Amino acid sequence: MISSQLTATLKRYEAAIEILKQSQSDLLAEEVLSILNARDALQVALQEEKFLPTSQLNRVLELDSLLRQQAAVIFQVITVEELTKWRESIHPVPEAWWWRLETCLPPHPLDRLDPLWKLLTLASWAFNLSLLADLAKRFFSGGIGFIGAAAVTLPGLIALFQVS
Repeated sequence: MISSQLTATLKRYEAAIEILKQSQSDLLAEEVLSILNARDALQVALQEEKFLPTSQLNRVLELDSLLRQQAAVIFQVITVEELTKWRESIHPVPEAWWWRLETCLPPHPLDRLDPLWKLLTLASWAFNLSLLADLAKRFFSGGIGFIGAAAVTLPGLIALFQVS
């Protein structure tokens, strides 16, 4: 038999998810916190139960799926940094995935270009270092002068700025 605590917390979580679905544009940070708190309470109730009916389990899975799907809506209301601060204050257990909803967000479309930028950065580094080596060789063979010093220093500074 299902305990009344599990039923009550499941209804509370359902109501919180319903608020999330209905008020996508005017959701408040307190409501986001209420959703996460309702999921915490449901997890405690789930752990205290010895037997869970399949219907209840399916409902939890459906609601969790809806929460994951609405992660983008939540991050229109709060920032990832704000959620991180909440986690630092509350210290949820590592299994509490709902406190790490940023992992449910789809990747940014430009993230697929990351390998290209890494390759261009590497090529730029190789070019600057080879230029620096060539200029250093010419600098030391031709004597020390202002132009020679600038010719060696400038690529070195460019390489240094690329690091930062």
